[in-house]
Amino acid sequence: MSPLPTGWTARDWRSLWAVLLLGGGGVAVTILAWRALDKVAEKSTSPWPVAYFAYGCLILIGVVLVGFSAVLGRRTFKFRVGDNELEATGEDAERVLDRVE
Repeated sequence: MSPLPTGWTARDWRSLWAVLLLGGGGVAVTILAWRALDKVAEKSTSPWPVAYFAYGCLILIGVVLVGFSAVLGRRTFKFRVGDNELEATGEDAERVLDRVE
């Protein structure tokens, strides 16, 4: 028996890689934030360097979470021009977008 799943599409493999890389990036940024904030807080006499670094780390962690939601979340596509409206959800949205290209 093969350890790799059979019958996966290219999209499935891209989603797997995206989840693995986002997870690794999230762990790395969280550890970086913890260690760096600890060191900056020990050496700083002002709270502002710590605050600015913490804000930057929170933004990076937010990017990771938005990436997770884009990979794992529900996909909805809506397009409206005048009286015409096109709406698709999930896999249908991907097929509609592929057909439009």
